[in-house]
Amino acid sequence: MTYFAKKFDQAGKPSKRLRSIQHAPHGAEAAALIKGIGLLPLCLSLSIFSSTLFALEPCRIEVVEKGSGWPVPLVELRTTHQVRLITDNAGVVAFDLPELMGRETWFDVIGHGYERAKDGFGSRGVRLTPEPGRRSRWK
Repeated sequence: MTYFAKKFDQAGKPSKRLRSIQHAPHGAEAAALIKGIGLLPLCLSLSIFSSTLFALEPCRIEVVEKGSGWPVPLVELRTTHQVRLITDNAGVVAFDLPELMGRETWFDVIGHGYERAKDGFGSRGVRLTPEPGRRSRWK
């Protein structure tokens, strides 16, 4: 590393010339530099792969027809904070919202040709407590 230091004259005032000082890290400075460089790749790899390391397995929600048990595609499940989940052709939604995992959640159920009975407040939907890796089946 190169540092530039000011020269001082006899009266203690800085002179106009700068001198270059070559400085090699010693002891604790060298250890800190090596430790910092060794820690950097670890921090980068953890930040890149943290989403896969700490990801929760989604809750599988299946929507099926009550009489026949056939899957119902294109049914919209909407949370109270307006997150929309739409079933695929197999009637399945992969629910992976970490802020709602393990909490009782209300879903408005909106489907063309299919409807739920109204509850006491006049809303059509269901309550579910999604858990990671759990399967839930609605008819």
